[in-house]
Amino acid sequence: MHRHPSKWRRLVASRPAACKGSPDTDPEVHYRRKDGTDFWASVFVSPVTDKNGDVVQNFVSFVDLTKHKRAQARDDMLINELNHRVKNTLAIVQSIVWQALHARQAARIDRADEFHVAGRHIDR
Repeated sequence: MHRHPSKWRRLVASRPAACKGSPDTDPEVHYRRKDGTDFWASVFVSPVTDKNGDVVQNFVSFVDLTKHKRAQARDDMLINELNHRVKNTLAIVQSIVWQALHARQAARIDRADEFHVAGRHIDR
């Protein structure tokens, strides 16, 4: 994997907690391999100290998250599709209910008109 030094310095500067070995930070970074393919990695930087406690170097570990990111994208697409289908189903149900209520009101109006024509008045 090829990484430009200035990009590495920016990563370290933007993720100081990761560079202090904090276990609650696990920045995800998008990388490009030498062959041009992209991948996502989780980066953890752990300081290596000498006997005085001074940081002499950092141990950096990467976990390739490409499969996880692809699965997450697929899951997001499936959830969006499910949401779309649920909205369509609810729209159909709403339309059926509206048509049923509209037809029922129209039938009541027709009956009321029939009763008025016949000279009768019925309160409902």
